[in-house]
Amino acid sequence: MVNFETDEKKQEREIDLATQEITGLFRESEKIVGSLAPPSSESSLSLEERTVRFNIQRSMAKKLHGLSVTFRTSQKVFTQSRLHKK
Repeated sequence: MVNFETDEKKQEREIDLATQEITGLFRESEKIVGSLAPPSSESSLSLEERTVRFNIQRSMAKKLHGLSVTFRTSQKVFTQSRLHKK
């Protein structure tokens, strides 16, 4: 006999785990992006190299932010749709 309650709980756990994993990946990515540009006081790089690294960091941060916003928005819509079904 199929137990829908158990299947729904299992699905909810899987969704929660996936959400936690994705959130963790966003945090790791933010740390990596933060480490792309060295402090301006680091003298081993030329001004041009520091500028390029900063521009790459800013571009990646912007893309990561966009992905994060999209994920949170999708997550909110999904959560709201599940609440309306119950």
